Amino acid sequence: MRPALPVLLAFCAVALTGCATAPAPCLSFGDQHRIYRAEASGVYDASARAAVLKKIGCEIPDPQARVSRLEGRPELVASDSIPQIYSWFGNSQDAAAWAAGYAARHRSAEVSRALAQAFERNERPTATALYAMALNQGSVESAHDLAFAYLHGWDGQAKSPWAAYYWYHHGAMRGIPESLKACVALEETLYAATPAYVTPCKTIAAGGLK
Repeated sequence: MRPALPVLLAFCAVALTGCATAPAPCLSFGDQHRIYRAEASGVYDASARAAVLKKIGCEIPDPQARVSRLEGRPELVASDSIPQIYSWFGNSQDAAAWAAGYAARHRSAEVSRALAQAFERNERPTATALYAMALNQGSVESAHDLAFAYLHGWDGQAKSPWAAYYWYHHGAMRGIPESLKACVALEETLYAATPAYVTPCKTIAAGGLK
């Protein structure tokens, strides 16, 4: 009977091609398989992204060098992976600066929107800018988020109900139900002095525009 250990080592070296560089405490066989499957197919789900980021984290001690591995790989930056990436930064300001630059360089509406959502809580001016970028890159849904940001002054300026109204109307015109509802509510406030005036979002809600 052949010894079991040489067979195991041969399998590790040939089939997984990563045991020498990724010790067991760093990556499990399952993580290795997820990375291999994603790289072969080009499709990265949440578990594959987590495995790749775990691999980057355990192979590269320097956080800045870790972040540089994400350049040109927007498939690794999504709502499920941003918390893991965020942990590589020393503070929220550094993370926000990276996010703004990354979104501008990669021009992916999905990535920009995911980054915006991640910074809503702690870096709202950055989130506002990222929502505007995502909208410019084709994310219609970001019009609603941008309106909300202006309504509450997330950009660091005074609250602007008229700017919010503009973007809620933009979203309403493109079929976003939440934008239409918010737009109608704002019209009731902004046009309170002229209650008989037929405003655009009320017209849409009444079926006047298709």
